[in-house]
Amino acid sequence: MRSIAIALTFWFATAPLLLPCSCGPQPPPLKALEAADAVFLGTVESIQERDIEVSINSSPSRFTRLFVTFTPEIVFKGDRKGPITVSTGVGGGDCGFEFIVGKSYLVYSYVELGGFLYTSICSRTQESSRNSREILELQGRLPKPKKKEEPPTLSLRGRINDSGYNGYVFDFTNNLHERVFYIGMPGSAYLTQLLIDDKWVDCVPNYGIAPSKESDITIVSSENVAAWMKDYKEVPCEQAYSYIDNGATVPVFASPPSVKHPWRIGFQYVTESGFYSGDKIQESNRIVWSPPIIPDVKTRDLTFTDAFSQKAE
Repeated sequence: MRSIAIALTFWFATAPLLLPCSCGPQPPPLKALEAADAVFLGTVESIQERDIEVSINSSPSRFTRLFVTFTPEIVFKGDRKGPITVSTGVGGGDCGFEFIVGKSYLVYSYVELGGFLYTSICSRTQESSRNSREILELQGRLPKPKKKEEPPTLSLRGRINDSGYNGYVFDFTNNLHERVFYIGMPGSAYLTQLLIDDKWVDCVPNYGIAPSKESDITIVSSENVAAWMKDYKEVPCEQAYSYIDNGATVPVFASPPSVKHPWRIGFQYVTESGFYSGDKIQESNRIVWSPPIIPDVKTRDLTFTDAFSQKAE
């Protein structure tokens, strides 16, 4: 009997000094803006490596940091005067963000121990320009969607047997006018059903990267499905969510739970406004299902790159 095999990580926006790099979900831009101490678009002028000393539990500790100085172009939050200096790790597991002199970045930074502004790969910091979608959203100038609002869809992209992955890739497309949130830890927590005697029957998902070797009887047993569902419903969605921007598509991988019966996967989801109003993803009655996958029916073959590239909006 398999449990829900999910590795949860906690999101530490400020990447605490004593912990190795471990990133969790990044909140959407406006929520990240609320949580940050300084957010700005700026050009890197210089990068210096320095050792810093901070007191942790009354004991002095030394760390190496890169101090990156920016000329700000747009300041969304924080000091608007003069150059802004932000520290980051040097790399090698300390969550350091790699900046390049002369390039422009949208930086989300946080005050860490020692009083320095700090950013990392666990934040929304990214190379950017004035007209990026995220800049426009932070400025409240994001264009309204032109297409008619429709429910999200799951469509088949193709089959992959490359780089250890043996299964199918689906396109999860958000056709709503706001973001949709779903459970998406490392991998994704989807629902699975088998078509048995012309009826869709809940089964235990296969979260591996190769077809399941368990018997159909095992994965559809009411006891095993109930145990899996209990684990799934107890996943803290605030620590394990993913989201899709309106109009965007993300790839989702799934290994066959059965080599005998047709099967499909589904995602429970909530809207962004619902999520931040307290709606729990696992209690949502909104579910998007993939088309049925029939074993041994030929479909498009994908390379690893084809399978996991994210489609542009």
